[in-house]
Amino acid sequence: PAVTAPPPRRWQRDRAAPVLAGLGGAALVAGAVLWGLGETGARSIADATRYDQFAARSADADAFERERLAGIITVAIGGALVVAGVARWAWVARHH
Repeated sequence: PAVTAPPPRRWQRDRAAPVLAGLGGAALVAGAVLWGLGETGARSIADATRYDQFAARSADADAFERERLAGIITVAIGGALVVAGVARWAWVARHH
């Protein structure tokens, strides 16, 4: 007689958890890139050695701050989505 494998448990077939975790991971990466770009831009202002460099880079200071803030918010949302995905896996595994 042929031996068949047992059907996969419910949590392994859950689609919401990997979607949440995957979107969260992508948001974490995108947020980290934005945050890093904003930090690099802000550091370029601080690293200016002449006034003309400082003046040219300072024109973009608001953009650097917006990139940093967007990155921080996106990292936070991504982290929350990853936690939600893992929590969903745990909940489905216990209750189904």
